[in-house]
Amino acid sequence: MSLVEQLPLPLFLLALGVAMPSGHAFAQDKAPAQEAPAPSEEEARKIEARARFGEGFEQVKKFQWADALSAFEKSHALVPYANTSLNIGVCERALGRYVRARRSLRRALAEHAESGGTVLSASSLADANSYLAEIDSVIVRAKITIRPTDAAITVDGRPIEAIAEGDKQVFAAGIAPTGPGKTVPSTTFELVLDPGNHVFVLSRTGFSDAVVNRTLTGGAESPDLVFELEKLPARIKVSSTVEGAIVKLGAMDVGPVPVDVFRPAGVYPVKVQREGFVPYETSVSVKAGEEAKLNAVLSKESLNVAEQWWFWSSIVGALGTAAVITYFAVRPEPEPPPYDGGTTGWVVPSSAIRF
Repeated sequence: MSLVEQLPLPLFLLALGVAMPSGHAFAQDKAPAQEAPAPSEEEARKIEARARFGEGFEQVKKFQWADALSAFEKSHALVPYANTSLNIGVCERALGRYVRARRSLRRALAEHAESGGTVLSASSLADANSYLAEIDSVIVRAKITIRPTDAAITVDGRPIEAIAEGDKQVFAAGIAPTGPGKTVPSTTFELVLDPGNHVFVLSRTGFSDAVVNRTLTGGAESPDLVFELEKLPARIKVSSTVEGAIVKLGAMDVGPVPVDVFRPAGVYPVKVQREGFVPYETSVSVKAGEEAKLNAVLSKESLNVAEQWWFWSSIVGALGTAAVITYFAVRPEPEPPPYDGGTTGWVVPSSAIRF
């Protein structure tokens, strides 16, 4: 049993500052002698707020803090009232939600001041300030550093929220509704949160998410928490219209298509080649976490007749024929053998021959 639960009920309720509102926003008129007209919209809200406050009061007597908190919050949403904010803070404090309790108690003091100081009693004011001092001694004030900057952060599934403390801005965890993370404008900042176990989730485009589970203890010593996100690699996929084509990425041969490689973000020259085809060359720029796809269309090389076997065979054949023709064209006319006159030795001179 807690210290609060050990108190006698009347003293306990007094210590909590739980009191039914009267004389202010929730004041009731005396019952009229005749049937009253339908209440106005404003009066209907006050009646409903008074009823929800009464429910919260009854739940507090049963130590049902969560149910009491829900009833008080509904009442305050209908009619903002310093006494209701005070009791919301008391319930949140009992549930260990110190950062939220501090916000509610401060709001109670502000609403009391706005009303001209006529709502909270002197003892309620003293209790509110005592609770605030107690909460300030137990909450955690952590120095958070995020690298790189502009990462979105959630704590226990809720974004953190900027609050003012004097002349400086800090951030608080646990008071915003559940939802996606929000970015913080600075790399290092102060975060106020409840003592206990917390799950920090950080995310940023091009980086892998960081999920960190930490148990923090409140007090004078402020913990320093550094969260660093790792860059995601870039992915490059290369295919080709020609099977077996070889891919070079920069100066590195990464093998035949298809290839699927991971590299740091940057700009990479890409060359896809295969014998008999015109090489495909380009460059690709990829950011961290991005994926680039290339399909290299290779076309066959144009035929170079000087490099084909049949060209040289025809040249050799043609040269052989030309040599024979040339030989017969330039060969000298052979002289006939001398006429043999037979056994008489008689020779007819050429000058004597007539046709």
